[in-house]
Amino acid sequence: MFRQSVVGPLLVRSFAHGELRAELEKLARQRYRLPDSDSTRCFSVATFERWLYACKAGGIDALCPKPRTDKGRGRSFDDETRELLCDIRREHPSASVRLILQTLIEEGRLDADAQRHQPVVRKLFAERGLLRCSARVQDSQGASAAGKTRLRWEAERPGALFHGDVCHFAMTDGGLRS
Repeated sequence: MFRQSVVGPLLVRSFAHGELRAELEKLARQRYRLPDSDSTRCFSVATFERWLYACKAGGIDALCPKPRTDKGRGRSFDDETRELLCDIRREHPSASVRLILQTLIEEGRLDADAQRHQPVVRKLFAERGLLRCSARVQDSQGASAAGKTRLRWEAERPGALFHGDVCHFAMTDGGLRS
């Protein structure tokens, strides 16, 4: 409905050469509040042009946003690479996503820019139930015994981990003394 309300007036008008472009540019300079949104935004001339021709060709139904065909799947990796990543996670459940990607980059199996796809890989692992588990908590089959990953500065029980500052300096006549 929102898209039709914006480009609808253009559908019923006839334009001389160049007038349609001027009207689309005029629309692009305005700010619009989307339904259920608290903020306003601008759209490009190309967006309005796409909406206009879609509505001319397919009616108001053509203006409905279509979900992506690859929804829920990262486009960063092909199926073979996804399976490779999952196999590595199964073999090494305590390895971090960063370490897995870095190793594959060093082996030449992935491009150097693959490190920026860490969130995609984490989402892939979560979808397939391949969550990271601590190396200290795993049993011989690689499964997590406690079912919980312990973080770097987290201890098993209260009082098991102490942290202190051991760097103390004193001022003397000659300067700092450790």
